[in-house]
Amino acid sequence: MMTDLPRVICSDLDGTFLTPDKEVTEANHRAVREAVERGIRVLFATGRPLRNLGLIEHLADVVPTVIASNGAAVVDLTTMTETQRIEIPSAVALELMAAIRQDHPDASFAADLANLLSYEPGYPAPQVTDTAHACDDLAGPMAEHSGTTKLVVRIPDLMLEDANDLVQAIVGDRATVTFSGTPGTVGLLEVGPPDCTKQVRLAELCAEWQVAAEDVASFGDMPNDAAMLAWSGRAFVMEESHESLAELKAERVGSNADSGVGRTILSWW
Repeated sequence: MMTDLPRVICSDLDGTFLTPDKEVTEANHRAVREAVERGIRVLFATGRPLRNLGLIEHLADVVPTVIASNGAAVVDLTTMTETQRIEIPSAVALELMAAIRQDHPDASFAADLANLLSYEPGYPAPQVTDTAHACDDLAGPMAEHSGTTKLVVRIPDLMLEDANDLVQAIVGDRATVTFSGTPGTVGLLEVGPPDCTKQVRLAELCAEWQVAAEDVASFGDMPNDAAMLAWSGRAFVMEESHESLAELKAERVGSNADSGVGRTILSWW
C-alpha cells in the first residue's frame, strides 16, 4: 500500500494502457475509476490525434482530458473536441519536407490536417481509411489548411533511431522530432511544432490544477514519453519499453498485455 498517493496520474496509451489488441482491460478500467474515486485526477497522453481516440471514449466520465498528437492538442473526451491545438504552419511544414527530401529523396510523408490524415505514395496505407486521404503531393492538401499538428516521415532503409537523429539535425529548432516504435526497425518519425511534447502540455495542465511535478505519476514505453517520465515525480516504464528509457530513474512494471498500468495503480491501496 502506498501511503502518499499522487495527485495526478498520466498514462500513455499504445504499448502502455492499451493491450496489444488496442483494448482496455478490466483491471486498467477499474484502476482509473478507483483512482478518481480517491480524488486522483487521471489523464492520457498519446501520439494519437483526436480522430483515433474513439477506442477510449467510453472512459470519458473518469478520464475526460487527453493530451493528443504528442502534445500538439488537448482533447475533451466527453465532447470529442480539441480544447487546444498547436500547429506547424503549412508553409513551414512544406519547407521542412523539402529540407528532408534534399538529403533523403526517397522520404515519404503524411500530415494530420484537421480530422484527416493526408499521405503520399510510399507512405504505408493507414488501416482506418475513412479518415485518410491519399494524394500525389502533400502541397495540395496543405495549401487548404492553416497547418498540421504532426508531419509523419518515413525514410526507407534507415533505422528509426538513425532517422530520428538525422531529421532532428535537419529541422533544428523549427520542429520537435520523436518516435514510438520497435528498436532497430524502419518506422515512422513524428514531427510536431517546436517545443511541443507530452511533458510540456502535462506541465501546463498541472500548473492550472496547482499540482507539482513531484505529485504526478506517469506511465510510458517509448521515446515520445521520455520527457514526461523524466519530469514526473514518479515514473513507471513498461516491461517491453524502448531501451532508451533505461536511462531514466523509473520503476519497471508489467506488460501492457497483462494490465501493467492497472495492476500497479491498484497495488497502491
